Amino acid sequence: VISKRLAFKGGTALSKVYLGKLQRFSEDLDFDSNTESIAETMRLCKQIAEKLTGYEIKEFRRVRGTIQFYCMYEGPSGMADHVRVDMSAKKILSAKPLAIKPAISAVTQRSVTGFSVYAIEDLAAQKLGALGRRYEGKDFYDVHAALPLCGALGSAITKMLMAEKIDTNASAFLKQVIQQIKKADYKKLRNLTNPYIPVPNRPRSWQQLKNDLILKLELLQEKI
Repeated sequence: VISKRLAFKGGTALSKVYLGKLQRFSEDLDFDSNTESIAETMRLCKQIAEKLTGYEIKEFRRVRGTIQFYCMYEGPSGMADHVRVDMSAKKILSAKPLAIKPAISAVTQRSVTGFSVYAIEDLAAQKLGALGRRYEGKDFYDVHAALPLCGALGSAITKMLMAEKIDTNASAFLKQVIQQIKKADYKKLRNLTNPYIPVPNRPRSWQQLKNDLILKLELLQEKI
């Protein structure tokens, strides 16, 4: 019941649910709690932690509008490892209905299901929102991989702007994101991001990926 009120989001959701063979390594699990109350989000995290088996739960902490906690476990090699869970105190706003879809690891071929995930258009719009705030190569890679799989994105971008309380329209926002991308140093993107991408999936040229992403977004802006 708890899992159905959450919305799986972020790079892990995009990678493991939608990108298939193009997926990359990811470090955390991101969810929207469908409440703007940080106290209620904390209670929800503790309820979830109580139901998890096979993990040692550590460090419930508030980081701005998010509750973070760590699921500690023993990896296949016997070494200690962990997964970080980030639960945002945020209402679910989406252009398309959420769906129950399996998350599949291309590395281990393991899958899990039973929780709601945003549609790929909404996840791509959220990643565009991240691109408007920061220069992270993982966002560049994710958006570049996701765009060819998306349908119309205008309404998803509008919903993302509403969720993030950004006072602009989709076209103006895309223009801003394109300008941000143009300023990015492709060598830094490559050096910081390649370790998170399996060798067969690494871009042959990050400069080409950057330029191709700019072109895709310019074409998208023309359609909105």
